[in-house]
Amino acid sequence: MASGVTSDLRGISFTDANTGTIVGYGFRGTNPAILRTTDGGTSWVNQSDGTQYQLNAVSFTDTNHGTAVGSGAGILHTTDGGSTWELQSNGVFYGLWGVSFTDVNNGTVVGQGGIISRTTDAGQTWTNELSGTTNQFMSVHFTDTENGTAVGGIGTIMRRFSGAEPTPTPTPAPTASSTSTPAPTSTPTATGTPTPRPVPIPRPRPTPRARPTLPGYTVQPNLRAMPW
Repeated sequence: MASGVTSDLRGISFTDANTGTIVGYGFRGTNPAILRTTDGGTSWVNQSDGTQYQLNAVSFTDTNHGTAVGSGAGILHTTDGGSTWELQSNGVFYGLWGVSFTDVNNGTVVGQGGIISRTTDAGQTWTNELSGTTNQFMSVHFTDTENGTAVGGIGTIMRRFSGAEPTPTPTPAPTASSTSTPAPTSTPTATGTPTPRPVPIPRPRPTPRARPTLPGYTVQPNLRAMPW
């Protein structure tokens, strides 16, 4: 398929088999692109006239309502399938790399400096939440308004959950077999008192370092002992 542009295409969102939007930009931020298809990608319409942001990601919840994010905390919102775009702001001038909306009103954007911003009114207002890390988030995905995961640099993974943190289901202990125990064929004879072996002294384990906490978020160490 030919897009008709030379920009690097970085984000994509389809709401059905035919209707989708792609965003991106070219070398050193030139030629920002917003491309739209309504025929499954056979043809694309460039909707990026006037856009100055280096766009990294896009999320549509239906054929009309979508949000794209990019450099300089750029948040672009459309209610008409991308024919027009409204500039929004979360008040923090960090580049944004990921966006996920679960319905017309509820969405989350993530980006540089560990920024997480959330909206419940289609982007008219944003609440910035401290993630407990300064690692850059690259992408985010929510399955509903409260449950989602953000990923980023240096192995960073952060998960948001609703209610209490889920605990793994314990594995049931094996039960004793109903078969009878065979009788011993002979009685062992004691050959002497064995010499007791010295009991090894366990090595002390280092105390885990304290991790930043945030209501509704779970942060755990990964293999590099960085927050995730």
